[in-house]
Amino acid sequence: MTISADLGQNIILMIALTFLFHLLLRYATNLSEGLFVVTGGVVFGLVGLVSMQLPIEVQPGILIDSRVLLTLMAGPFCGGWAALITGSILSVYRYSLGGVGAWAGIGTLVTAAFFGLYLGVKWQGRQQALTVTYLLVVGLLLALMSLAWIFALPDFAQSWQVFSLIALPVLVTTPLAVLLLGLLLRHEMKYLALQSAIQEKELYNRALFEHSPIGLVLSRTNGEVVDVNQAFAQIIGRTVEEAKQLGRWQITPDSYQQDEALHLEKLATTGRHGPYEKELIHLRGHRVPVRLFSTFLVQKNCRYIWSSVEDITETKQAVQALQKSEHRYRSLFLEMITGMALHEVIVDEGGRVVDYRFLEVNPKFEALTGLTAKALIGRTLLEVMPATQRGWIQKYGEVALTGNSIHFEEYDTVLDRYWEVFAYSPQPGQFVSLFLDITERKKNEEALHLIRFSVDNIQDAMYWVRLDGTIANVNQAACQALGYPRERLLSLTVIDLGNAFPNESWQAHWLKVKEEGSYTFEAQHRRQDGEMFPVEVSTNYLDSKGEAFIFYSVRDISERRRVEKERTQLQQQTIHFGQLATVGVLAGGVAHEVNNPNNSIRFNAAMVADVWADAVPFLERSRQEEGDFLLAGIPVAEVLGTMPRLFEGILKSSVRIQGIIQNLKHLSRQDKGVLDQKVDIQEVLSRAIAILQGKINQSCHRFHFEKENKTLQVLGNAQQLEQLFINLILNALQALEDPDRKILIQVVPDPEAKKVCVLVKDEGRGVPGEDLQRLTNPFFSTGSQANGTGLGLSISRSIVENHGGKMSFESRMGEGTTVTIEFSLLTPSQ
Repeated sequence: MTISADLGQNIILMIALTFLFHLLLRYATNLSEGLFVVTGGVVFGLVGLVSMQLPIEVQPGILIDSRVLLTLMAGPFCGGWAALITGSILSVYRYSLGGVGAWAGIGTLVTAAFFGLYLGVKWQGRQQALTVTYLLVVGLLLALMSLAWIFALPDFAQSWQVFSLIALPVLVTTPLAVLLLGLLLRHEMKYLALQSAIQEKELYNRALFEHSPIGLVLSRTNGEVVDVNQAFAQIIGRTVEEAKQLGRWQITPDSYQQDEALHLEKLATTGRHGPYEKELIHLRGHRVPVRLFSTFLVQKNCRYIWSSVEDITETKQAVQALQKSEHRYRSLFLEMITGMALHEVIVDEGGRVVDYRFLEVNPKFEALTGLTAKALIGRTLLEVMPATQRGWIQKYGEVALTGNSIHFEEYDTVLDRYWEVFAYSPQPGQFVSLFLDITERKKNEEALHLIRFSVDNIQDAMYWVRLDGTIANVNQAACQALGYPRERLLSLTVIDLGNAFPNESWQAHWLKVKEEGSYTFEAQHRRQDGEMFPVEVSTNYLDSKGEAFIFYSVRDISERRRVEKERTQLQQQTIHFGQLATVGVLAGGVAHEVNNPNNSIRFNAAMVADVWADAVPFLERSRQEEGDFLLAGIPVAEVLGTMPRLFEGILKSSVRIQGIIQNLKHLSRQDKGVLDQKVDIQEVLSRAIAILQGKINQSCHRFHFEKENKTLQVLGNAQQLEQLFINLILNALQALEDPDRKILIQVVPDPEAKKVCVLVKDEGRGVPGEDLQRLTNPFFSTGSQANGTGLGLSISRSIVENHGGKMSFESRMGEGTTVTIEFSLLTPSQ
């Protein structure tokens, strides 16, 4: 077969391939990208198989056909992988044919497939950019690769012979075939792309027509309807098919005939008309207001009217509602009880609001300000009221410029009024202000504030109580007095506050207050922690807005009671101290009067004892000579044995009387309060015990004084320290409930710490733990009033502190109390 015949064969196959490619592209929109690549590779492969059925056999086993060309072109037009699929199909088939040229043919196909893969990757989606030059170059490269594979034949001589035979035809026909096939396939892609775009545009336009929210109508000049969309059909209450069967005059009221004639004349003259408003007849018989815009069209010598139709029913209703609203607004504006004004702001070159102009005011605004609309409208604020505070302008300016509404209260210094103001911006640069005169309200609030301030800051607690006993209101003093927060106190009843109003007598108390109006009584109130305290309660009946209350003014009289108690105790103590002073004076006098007879007794007793000692030998001799005889009715032998003991007893008693006299003199001596004496602490203790010996013997059978065998000195006042220890020993004696209970006085020195401690321990009834901290408080006593003044330990604490010492207490109920006194100890060098 000649080369010309081979070229004709390739042309036929290319035309067939072009047809198949056309079908492939036509239905490609229904295929995924991967399936399109596979399908394209298979289609090109099948065409290649057909071409291999009509090969040119150059020599036995050596075939030439267009399969290489098809393998290459599958890449740029169906995708790189399509070239590999086509090459694979044709390579398998070529292998099945066999012959000496089989491997050379397969190599040619594989090379063409990878060349097609490269072109597919590079030109995928840009096939329209493949130029003639590029296609010729690709064809020439394909021809050279095909000729190169001829030398893969087993016999080089045979390869050269075949190369010499086909080199020129291949170099000529292959570039031309690639160019021709590429142009045909590119043309097919371009044609089908154009067809697809036209179809998509038609579908898009149709979709816009059918789904447009605006009614669309295409009609002839005689009124015959050609086409409508769904939106128009809905306007007249029909289906699309029903609307197409109607004419213009079947849906247009007769009253619009003249308007329609003018409409057609306008269209014929200018080619368009509108927008204008008319009415259409609905299926149910009512009229639908619409707005139309029409365009005149001429197609294929036929004249049409294209109209857009908008249902303006809601717009008409909104306009009517707006008109009614404006009417209502105007009525409200004129009749409202709030002053109202419309203004526009005035700004300077920097955009700052410097003033505002009155545009409109209502009658109430005139009445409130005393300024007429005639005097205000068109003028600025500073023209009308130049003394106005600039703060008003700034606030309103911000509203007009930002659109943010405000609500505030302000005092007008010009009109001497308080205003409550609401302001908003109806449009940029303007604001509306609404005024309420709240002058009276502000004055009442100020007065109420003063009253409330006075009520909350008064010292007396105040309660407002309802008929059911619940607390309606309280002042701050009530919260502080009871220790409750306000909210908690308001949740209680007056019965919860103490014993003033037992539940069973509340109603009787209410009736008494209502009848008598007011009266005063004393009661006990209870704090949140349970502590009771005395109060004086003043009542008043109050009827406010139809609701009855009892008003209580409650005064805490704890301090008054304490002062009264202290006054009574002080009076008693004054009497007691007066008695003590009298006793002191009497003690001094008694000591002086007793001292002289006691001295005489002691002197005379000593002298009589001496006389008796001289008389004893004579009495002994007489008894021996004359026998026993009586002296003062007593046998002389007994007298001789008894008289020495009598004289000794008289002398000892006299010495004891002298010691008591010295103690009484010391007790009655005036104390100068000097604290610079060196005092032997044990000597002071011994003297205090001696003074109280009679009381000790009467109250305690187990009294012990443990002291050190050395001098322990402290710096202080001997008389004050003596009073201190008398007080402590008396307290210990009074605490004993049984004389067999023990009292121990211990002196414990600590030379290293330079301190000395005196411990007074009793086995008395003990002191409760809560009372230990109050033992040294003035007038506090754990015993009965008859046993103590409540001042002993208070005075004792003062004496200890004045001497720089410390006093502490330990006690257990039923076991006793220990009082520890600590003083600084003087060293021998001091």
